[in-house]
Amino acid sequence: MTKREYNVWLRVLIVAEKLYVYYGDFPALKDINLSIEPGKLNILLGPNGSGKTTFLKTILGILKPRHGKISVYGFTPWRDHVKIKKITGYVPEDDILYHSLTVKEYLYMIARIRGIPRDMVDEAVERMLDAFQLRGKSDEFIGSLSHGYKRRVLLAEAFIHNPQIYLLDEPFIGIDPRLARALKNVLREKVREGKLIIVTTHILEIAEAIADNIILLYNGEVKAVGKLEEILEEAKAGGLEEAFLELTMSYQSVREIIRALMG
Repeated sequence: MTKREYNVWLRVLIVAEKLYVYYGDFPALKDINLSIEPGKLNILLGPNGSGKTTFLKTILGILKPRHGKISVYGFTPWRDHVKIKKITGYVPEDDILYHSLTVKEYLYMIARIRGIPRDMVDEAVERMLDAFQLRGKSDEFIGSLSHGYKRRVLLAEAFIHNPQIYLLDEPFIGIDPRLARALKNVLREKVREGKLIIVTTHILEIAEAIADNIILLYNGEVKAVGKLEEILEEAKAGGLEEAFLELTMSYQSVREIIRALMG
């Protein structure tokens, strides 16, 4: 390995090689080969069912590949999942929370689980209550909150311990425009700090607006990787919507939908 290759390897903290992940007999991810670096806003783009959530769960060690391998900061996820979770902030697609706890009780519990020193827990929880505008809900049971406020709690959980990795599954769904704008700005600052960030979305406009690196995933396969300009050039397209349709060969599906809707 040359010095240049070694320096590149040091920057690449998530590496997937010939990765296959199955649900039963169904291949959710097929032959995934990716190197994901910190210091970039990585957008995992694809429609529902494309494998985005599966890839995040594989990084966390929730799912084990059937073939291939994946390395996260040198750890093997399904063996070292506790170590990975300590350095990761994760927002799942679904509202997975303890509904019988109040917001403040839940964040206190998460702060301790994530290893925040006891004398710093109060400050960390108070900061998250303010950051995600949860102050007025702090003593309410999570089960009584709206979907939007549950998403805020999940975001607070992901950010509370200032992790090295952020895995955010559709984080802009269900939050109001003010918080969405603030979150985009914060993610940009975290990128400057050298954090490793992966944000999933099926919304092309979000990818166009904030991505440093786009990973286009479709039917469990990587169709394109690169900067927005590189993907547009590869697809010979003028915009990301056109590039998506071209790279996923989806024009026929669009025509069929239009015919069905128009009768």
